[in-house]
Amino acid sequence: MNNLVSELGRALNFDKTLKYKHDISTWLLPFYTRNPERVKFTEGFGAIVGVIARQLNGESVEMIQKPFALTSTSLETTVDTEKVAELFDRSNYQQMQSAKLLQYQPLSTDQQSKGEIRLGLFLIQLLKLQDNQDFVNAFKAEQPFNLYEKILYESLANSDEHTQGTDMVFTFYDHEWFSKCFSRDIQHFLTNKDYFYQHIDELLEFYYFTYVIQLISRISDATEQETIIPLYFTLENESVSQSRLSIQQGYQLVYQHGQDLLVDMDVINYLNALIPADCFYWKSQILDETFKYRMELMDNLKQFIEAYREQVPEGKLDDIEFNYTSLPSAINTLRMILEKQKGAPDSRYAKSLDEIAQQGYIRQHGRLGRVFSLSNQTVLMLTAAIVGNHKMLLKDVFNELQQRGVYFDRLSRERVIRLFERVNVLEKLSDSGDAQYVKGIL
Repeated sequence: MNNLVSELGRALNFDKTLKYKHDISTWLLPFYTRNPERVKFTEGFGAIVGVIARQLNGESVEMIQKPFALTSTSLETTVDTEKVAELFDRSNYQQMQSAKLLQYQPLSTDQQSKGEIRLGLFLIQLLKLQDNQDFVNAFKAEQPFNLYEKILYESLANSDEHTQGTDMVFTFYDHEWFSKCFSRDIQHFLTNKDYFYQHIDELLEFYYFTYVIQLISRISDATEQETIIPLYFTLENESVSQSRLSIQQGYQLVYQHGQDLLVDMDVINYLNALIPADCFYWKSQILDETFKYRMELMDNLKQFIEAYREQVPEGKLDDIEFNYTSLPSAINTLRMILEKQKGAPDSRYAKSLDEIAQQGYIRQHGRLGRVFSLSNQTVLMLTAAIVGNHKMLLKDVFNELQQRGVYFDRLSRERVIRLFERVNVLEKLSDSGDAQYVKGIL
């Protein structure tokens, strides 16, 4: 048996009892197969921003925040300690526009904190935040400007218990595309520091969402080459019909891919474990006729499937035709085998898509089902990130939204235009789209 086949077999515990291990070659998404660790965004995206801020400041990503204690500060006062503690309660200070305070966005108090840490590290790598010096500097610790900030910073610094976080390395498709789009957006955000602190959580949340749905749409696709797959959105409170693109090529498309997401993740990981190379290859690359390791993979895959077959109870795979006439047929055989092993972990894994989609990115439309949807606020936030404080042709704004994964059909575009008119950011030199500009919101 080939060494790569043997190594993969050992990872799956072939010598004892088959173990359903995932992410063998690399991590592709920050999802969990267990419910307790899955991020549910009960407190919004703030906990993930806290992880990012601490990591970029060289602090441990994990944090346990204790209640305010007067004795941990230099403040001397005769005021009742309960009154002082109330003054420095998180509900009062969390509205402060302070980069330092972003470090103290607390994690959830349950197992969900593990998922929040993993998600924060995922975004740092996806968007190459550690290499974006302007972004890093925005999170740098700052000196207090008044007595309140001084005491607050002292209490926070003295009430934190830091433990070591977990290092994880993720693999991304077209990595540069997303990091460059985000870098341009941040350059605009940072021209208005107040806007940055008010909306940075929304921007990071959007980039997580758009990358996830794009990756899920392509993970099982054997032909997709484009970086961005057109996925159509509506605006909030917009009515839709069966003929709309948001119904035909939106949420339902991603949902269908997402149902077998863990199977598709395992297939691509197993294939890469059987390729004699250090690079990671996506399915469309592996099935390309010019793929360099086509013959080696075919030989290894045959051996692996036969070895895996021996681990499965007799009779469970009887309805599968073991076809090795070509690499595509062999890969399809592997996928059918793994589909037979599906269970509760598969459905729990896919629920991470639902968790982020339910943060304002989907709407239910009766019998037509769910569609991707953006709130007016999110559209304006993205427009602010795209346009900055200058102005841009309307058609170019829509093109930039598409580069970030947001497509609108004609009717939704008309609603977006009316939104721009309502908030007075649309400048019309004529009724032609070539002579309409979106003014900077920042």
